[in-house]
Amino acid sequence: MADAKRRKLGELERFRRKVPHASSSALSAILREVKRSGLPELNTRKDIAEARNVALGTQTEYGDLYCTVDLEPAEDHRGAVPKLNFIHPFAFFSVVLRTCVPFALHVERLFDAKPPSAEHPWHVLLYSDEVTPGNQLSPANSRKIQAIYWSFLEFHHRLSDENFWFTIAAKRSSELKAVSGGMSQLFGVLLKRLFVDEAFELNGVSFNLASGRRIRIFANLAFFIQDVGAHKITWHCKGDIGMKFCLCCRNVFSAESVLGLVDGDGSVVCNATKVSQLDVATSDDLKDAIRRIHARRGIDDARIQEVREKTLGFTYMGYNLMVDPELDDIVQPAEQFMHDWMHCIFVSGVWNICFEMVLQALWSAGIRDVYDSLRDYIKLWCWPRRVNNSKLHELFNEGRRKKNHEASKFKCSTSEGLSLYMVVAVYFKVYGAICAAERRAYNALCDVIDLVSAVRRGKITPQQLQGAVEFFLDAYITAFGEDHMTPKFNWLLRFPKSLRDAGTLVA
Repeated sequence: MADAKRRKLGELERFRRKVPHASSSALSAILREVKRSGLPELNTRKDIAEARNVALGTQTEYGDLYCTVDLEPAEDHRGAVPKLNFIHPFAFFSVVLRTCVPFALHVERLFDAKPPSAEHPWHVLLYSDEVTPGNQLSPANSRKIQAIYWSFLEFHHRLSDENFWFTIAAKRSSELKAVSGGMSQLFGVLLKRLFVDEAFELNGVSFNLASGRRIRIFANLAFFIQDVGAHKITWHCKGDIGMKFCLCCRNVFSAESVLGLVDGDGSVVCNATKVSQLDVATSDDLKDAIRRIHARRGIDDARIQEVREKTLGFTYMGYNLMVDPELDDIVQPAEQFMHDWMHCIFVSGVWNICFEMVLQALWSAGIRDVYDSLRDYIKLWCWPRRVNNSKLHELFNEGRRKKNHEASKFKCSTSEGLSLYMVVAVYFKVYGAICAAERRAYNALCDVIDLVSAVRRGKITPQQLQGAVEFFLDAYITAFGEDHMTPKFNWLLRFPKSLRDAGTLVA
């Protein structure tokens, strides 16, 4: 290495160690921007905070960019009235369309290709999830935040890009206890800004583009995309731990509920494998169930109310956006409910369980070196750049087998599972007739993953997806039985309807 290059690298290393930690990519981006545009004159933490506040104080034709509203407190709350700070969606969107030229051009092209109208509106998506800044392993992590985002279904494949999702609100999870209905009320407040105050669907909302052109966008509420935790705190359904774990299926109950043992006509199912087995609720059914729970609150004995909530699958939490009269024509939960397929399959999901069950079957069949063999096999692959500094083979190191076995699922990140699933399917071919039924179930799951991954290309039909899902569930039960089927297996049966209603699946 030349002396000049060595000296410059030393300067860079000394600079890096003088400042607080930043990732290599972040520090590199900062230095490149400083080199391109020069160093800002103001640079203290106070200056940065003031610059943020100036940006949040931007005035638009739709009012303030940054808004605050009072929330209805929970019944047992005795402190100050809780508040919600949020970014006004129309104000933010108007600023972005005026100031970000590439994005404005993209929206303009979509507008010309599919002009929205009251009869043919665009479709708003809402997504929420809990994010954990700081130490995720802290026993009392008070920094957990519930974040809400919105976007348009018309962005299609761009929805996999976080830049096409707009943050509308974020509130600490610990503060939601003071709010009647928790996340449900937060969604209610934001939906009223979108569809009641400005009537996004009926009258449309006008925006100026960077080109100077003015367009009017009509849009309705299409889907809530959430994982099971977000479903539970938004809709107040019982979730995975409840006897009735699916919001939309009237006859699907947990096997542990033993309702199947006392169901005389066989209408209750615990481990459905066919869409035809599901008794799907309508939005009116769901709203009526919530109204019954609210109407009998304080009238019936607490034990009777508890049984009613378990049977109907909902918990009384105060405010519920399904019975807010202002949102009655806007919120249609049965039609707007969409599972996040990536979370269903790869976050302690169907793939993690099925893969581990195959590995256990091979181990029981006498293939005791399956982890060592897989580790050596994974090392042979040349991975694409998206699998940064790939060390996927370390997932099969000594000690992992026992931990996975105890958890009854293969532990890895979502991206690791998405990278591994088909490579592992190729590997399993070496075992010939050994554990044929188990490997058949795994291959059937790979077919399902292939289909949902390809949905955004517009070539996959709901019928194709339904056939693949039902084939996999039958193959899984044949190979492994029903003991390790979690509610996420039931989620798979919802995907064909979501694809039919939305024309795509959003992850």
